[in-house]
Parts: sequence; structure tokens; C-alpha cells
Amino acid sequence: MSYTPTNAKEVAVKFRSIKIVMADKNLRALTRDGYYPETAADLNPVAATQPNTKANQKLIKSNLELDISGALTTQISYNGLDVKADKSGADEYTLTVTGNGVGWTDPGPNGEQHEEVTLAAGWYDAKNKLLGHVAREQVCPRPETNGGCTYKLPVTLTGKPVRMRFVVRDALNGHIGTVDVKF
Repeated sequence: MSYTPTNAKEVAVKFRSIKIVMADKNLRALTRDGYYPETAADLNPVAATQPNTKANQKLIKSNLELDISGALTTQISYNGLDVKADKSGADEYTLTVTGNGVGWTDPGPNGEQHEEVTLAAGWYDAKNKLLGHVAREQVCPRPETNGGCTYKLPVTLTGKPVRMRFVVRDALNGHIGTVDVKF
């Protein structure tokens, strides 16, 4: 389950509380207490940083690692990107990103655009212990049909996993999408 706010009239810095009540009292919802709405400063965190210095590159890398780690190690769904995962080989998965949220680069001299993402996968045992993970950065040219992008992620599973979580983070706008696969 996920939630996307529709009321943009409220003050952007105002914390918005979330409360989930389950109809079945035997069930429990795992949620955050709330969130701060996205602001214009959030739209392109890379472009909003200071000049390209080693200190800023380190800060950007740390923030990226924190975003990916947080999304990989929680069971909360991220819906900033629409992500689908399919097994496409013995040790390979195909991740497809479609719909809103994709950050396309400005057209280059030849008019082409592309999406840059960080892909990550983590696999877990029956006790929800992280058994292993893999991550990589990839680029996808914008398709003529606006159908989204497809990425291949090699994954060599270790241990006895019961589920795997995939995370895709758009490098241009910071949007994140997740999808879970059960074995």
C-alpha cells in the first residue's frame, strides 16, 4: 500500500501526520509517523549542491548510499518510480521503470535524452536477515514511445533467501521505487 498526496495548497514545510487503522485488529500496519511534502529544492538534489568539489562529491555519494540503504532495508513501499521486476536468466533480473517520476536529462546536441539510475537488490532469509546485496549505476536512452526504461541486473543469490527487494533511484530527481519478489 502506498499514498501520494493530492493537496498541494498546504504549506510545503508543514509536517503531515499519517495514521493507518486496520479493520482487522489482528493485523498491524508498518508505517512512518508522517512526512514533509516535496519542495522545489527536493526536485533535483544534485543540481542544487555547491560546485563540483571533492567534499560535495563525497556528500552526494553519502546521501545516495543512505537513500539506497534505507529503501533496501525497510519493508515500506517506495512509489516515486513505478518498478517491475522479472527473472530473465539464471542469475539476472530485468527491472522496468515506467510512468511518472522518471527524470529525463535535458536534450543533448543530438536531441537525445536519457535516464540515469542506481539499481540495488537485497535478498533476505525467513528471519528477515539481509543475506547479500548488489548495486550498480546504469543509463537508459529515452525510448521513442515513452514506454520507460528496462535494465538488467545480475544477481547471484547466497544463503537461503525467501524474498528479494529491488530499489531503483533516479539520479536526476532522487525519486525511488521498490518492488519485492518472494521465492
